[in-house]
Amino acid sequence: MRNAVVAALVAAALFAPAALAQQAPAPTAPAPANPPPPGYPPPGYYPPPPGYPAPYPPPPVYRPPMPAAFIRPGVYLRIDGGGAFSNELRFRDTAFDTTLGAGNRLTGDAGDSPLGTVGIGARFLPFFRADVTASVIPSLRFKGGDNLGTGSVNIAQIRSEVALVNAYFDFPVLTIFGPMQPYLDFGIGAARNKIGAMSSTFIGGGLAGHTETDVAGSIGAGIAFPLGDHALIDFAYKFIDLGEVRTGAVTSATFPGTGTAPIKADLSVHTLTAGLRFLF
Repeated sequence: MRNAVVAALVAAALFAPAALAQQAPAPTAPAPANPPPPGYPPPGYYPPPPGYPAPYPPPPVYRPPMPAAFIRPGVYLRIDGGGAFSNELRFRDTAFDTTLGAGNRLTGDAGDSPLGTVGIGARFLPFFRADVTASVIPSLRFKGGDNLGTGSVNIAQIRSEVALVNAYFDFPVLTIFGPMQPYLDFGIGAARNKIGAMSSTFIGGGLAGHTETDVAGSIGAGIAFPLGDHALIDFAYKFIDLGEVRTGAVTSATFPGTGTAPIKADLSVHTLTAGLRFLF
């Protein structure tokens, strides 16, 4: 009897803790400091299903500020250099077809020349500025033939000086390559076109030089990059209509019936430049 009681006590000592452990509730995770609203997915569920807001708002996207040189109002000075490339010139009579004859033309281009520009301007709005520029195209050289195909050779030096009032519309952008400022520009002003004495085998002689002042206009586009807060480097293309270039009277001619009136042509150039703008 005593042995049976001892065996029962030993069995109770061995199995009682396991039975109590099965009856005790499982431990729970501590409640979050900011519990989700009713109906929200359980913690750790990501991404949230459609219709549920994100647990936290996305971080703001950092956008670097636009360079001050692009948008700050103020006065600036500019200096540019590059090249000018002429379109075809077609010299024609100025007085009743008396020098070249009806329908006859001296045709050819004036080659290319260095170009220098200086100017002063101001920015009025982040996207608008204006300036006044003075440019010199010192060494165009007309060399051409004629539209009749006679093989004539006609040569003259041309120098052009042009002053323009220009308006610019800027479109500053931030790119993966850095800030840049594309722009469009339009200009109007006056050009002083000086042609030297022309030698012409078409008339068997020559014509005197002459200086003509005419209305000029331009249209162009470019792109600028900041060099700190007070300077920019600028690359530009511009088409410039320089107006009319006109010779002086005929000085000599070997063909009978050749008149003495001047001849004229329309002069225009394409320009490519690089320059600096200094802001104040």
